[in-house]
Amino acid sequence: MKPSCEQPRAPEPPRRKRKMARKEKAASVPVPVPLPSNAPNEEYATGRTDYELEEYVKVAQCWVDISEDSIWANNQTSSRMWDRIEARYNEVKPIWEYKRTKVQLRKCWDRNKLHVNNFCYIYNRNKDARGSGESMENVLKKSMSEYHKQFGQFKMYNVWLILKDKAKFNGGIPVGSSAAKRTKNTATGGYTSSDPSPVDLNAEPEGSSGTPTSTFRRPIGTKAAKAQAKGKTKAAAS
Repeated sequence: MKPSCEQPRAPEPPRRKRKMARKEKAASVPVPVPLPSNAPNEEYATGRTDYELEEYVKVAQCWVDISEDSIWANNQTSSRMWDRIEARYNEVKPIWEYKRTKVQLRKCWDRNKLHVNNFCYIYNRNKDARGSGESMENVLKKSMSEYHKQFGQFKMYNVWLILKDKAKFNGGIPVGSSAAKRTKNTATGGYTSSDPSPVDLNAEPEGSSGTPTSTFRRPIGTKAAKAQAKGKTKAAAS
C-alpha cells in the first residue's frame, strides 16, 4: 500500500467554539452610537412627512406673528410672507423635527385652516345660541361633540386656541359652503369677487317703487380731474 502524499487535515473546532469566535469578532467591530431622540435635526423633510401636533402649533404661531407684523403686514407679497414664515418656523421648530420649505408649510397651513374654520363655525353658532345659565365650557363640549359626529375627533384644539380670536376666524366657514374666489386685479393689491354679475356704474339708482331717486354719474378719473382743474386755472388767469 502506497503512502498518501496529502497532508492530514487539522480537526475542525467544535460548532460551539466557531459560534463563540464569530461573536468575539463581531464584538471587536465598533458599532455606531445612535443619536439621542432630541438631537438637533438640520435636514429638510423630503416627500410626504407627517407633522407632530407641536409642529402644527408652531406653524399657526408663525403665521400669526408674520401676518400681524406691524411693519410688514400690509407691505409684503404672499410669496415674501411665506419666505419669512419659513425662516421663522425653522428657527423655532422642535429641534428634533425636520426643517420645512415654504411650500410644505403653506400646504400644512391650508389643511389646518380648513379644520379650524369648520370648528369655529360650529363653536360660534353654539355660542350665539346658548341658553340662559349655559357656560362657555358647555358650549365647548357641545361643539366638540358636534364636530366629532361630522368630521371625527378635533385634533387642532391647541391651534384653535391661537387662531379663534383672529379676524379671519371669527365667523368660520359653514360646512359644505365655499367662499367666492377672489381675483387680484387692482394696482394697490385689492381683491374683487369672481361673481360675474355686471354692475353698471352709470346707471341711475332706483327707489322702492322702481323709479330713479336721483341723478347719478360715475366720478371722473384722476387725469380728467387734473385736466379740468388746469383748464379752470387758465380761464381764471385769462
